[in-house]
Amino acid sequence: MDAPAPTPSSELASLPLSALQGELETQGEAPFRRAHPHAYLLVLFAPPSFDEPARAGTRQSRIPELALPSMRPDIRRVIELRPGPQSQGRVRVGRTPDNELVIPSTWISKRHAAFVPHRAGLALEDLGSVNGTLLNGAKLVAHRAYRLETGDKIALWRYVFEYLDPDALILMLREPTRPRG
Repeated sequence: MDAPAPTPSSELASLPLSALQGELETQGEAPFRRAHPHAYLLVLFAPPSFDEPARAGTRQSRIPELALPSMRPDIRRVIELRPGPQSQGRVRVGRTPDNELVIPSTWISKRHAAFVPHRAGLALEDLGSVNGTLLNGAKLVAHRAYRLETGDKIALWRYVFEYLDPDALILMLREPTRPRG
């Protein structure tokens, strides 16, 4: 029997920052850390859906709707970098539904990049994408892992994210009005 198709984490784990803030306040730090042990991506920019050419018969996920650049903590969104059950700790990013994080854009390769385990955290690897992956403005060499640190900016076409380790997420939730980016 075939395994069910993976569900894109962008649809399940994309949350308003304010929802996580409320959860931290009601649960307390220790239970929150147990419930949210993974790193997150803060969405800094996602192009509006009208920037993408219409494609018949395709399913759009929530990524294009997420955010225009904003400092308002009530509308900022985050995506949990949660590995799939068979992914060996990797979080693959691409435009097809078999990735853990789906970005439905023709500018994103089917298998664009991956967040991979690296010592005490994660690294980012471009998987040979056509349009490349940028880390802090520098284009990544394909198939080489680059260690990530909190605050690193990641760009895949016009989608821009900020990497947050679990400690940085908690700090951000406690200081929501601090300017970012």
